[in-house]
Amino acid sequence: MRREERKRRNIHFRTVRQRFGGYLLFIGVLWFFFVCPFMSYGAQGRVFDQTGIFTDSEIIQLERGVNDFTQTTKQDAVIVTAWAQTGKTAEEYADDFYDENDFGTGKTKSGVLLLYYMDGPGSQEGTYWISTCGNMIQIMTDAKLDRVKNHLSAYLKKRDFAGGAEAFLEDTAMVVKQGVQSGQYTYDRDTGEIHRYRSIRWYEAAFAAGISLFAGAAVCLDVKRRYAMKLSGRQQENGLLAYRAQAGFHFTDTDDRLIHQFTTHVRIAKQNDIWRGGFPGGGNTSGRSTTHHSSSGRSHGGGGGRF
Repeated sequence: MRREERKRRNIHFRTVRQRFGGYLLFIGVLWFFFVCPFMSYGAQGRVFDQTGIFTDSEIIQLERGVNDFTQTTKQDAVIVTAWAQTGKTAEEYADDFYDENDFGTGKTKSGVLLLYYMDGPGSQEGTYWISTCGNMIQIMTDAKLDRVKNHLSAYLKKRDFAGGAEAFLEDTAMVVKQGVQSGQYTYDRDTGEIHRYRSIRWYEAAFAAGISLFAGAAVCLDVKRRYAMKLSGRQQENGLLAYRAQAGFHFTDTDDRLIHQFTTHVRIAKQNDIWRGGFPGGGNTSGRSTTHHSSSGRSHGGGGGRF
């Protein structure tokens, strides 16, 4: 009787342990998929819906999108909705919100902010504004910003605010992936100053490396020529005869037959075509990024419009 009772107890304890382990595994999976994606932000998220135009599920989805954007591009991204304030434009509100909350990555506080500046409670109209800072100023030129704005406006016309924010994150990630375009420069509209972006291109680095290799090889060859032992005429003749003694010719017949022939046509896309492949619209490819100064004195770029 005691043995049977012990067996039943052991089976019971084993079942409890298995169930408990399953519960822990389930909780771990939930923690990994729903909590870990936001731990990199600490207690502060990156979606600030102060007007209530997003649902709870949309906020969670946008937080995931911002997290993916940050992990992929190493740039910060913020999405804000707010009521329009008297005496403060959408540009001023977006720049100040970014600066006052100390957003951005690295020493330059690099990142981008999307603001929906609603006219008032119950209104579906307002102003949107995109504010750039740090490296994002050079990356998102005025021309690229216009394309992002055009795509975003298509969603705002349908009052799809969440869809517009998601498209904004995707388009901006594509812009970051393309990097700083050749000939980029910043124009400070407050002072009129122009600063050109300068970076070493791959062909410039290859040319410098080629020059270095050529100079090094020339020095080595000169040293080798100076210290090489010269052979006499008889030694040179003996060397040639020794080489020819082992020489011989052997001819074989080989036929080459053409069985199949393939022709491949590849269209070389221009810069405008590559851009149109990812965004609707067209336009110029100017490398200018227009900047201004916020109330804190920090330099910002960006632009916006009405919806």
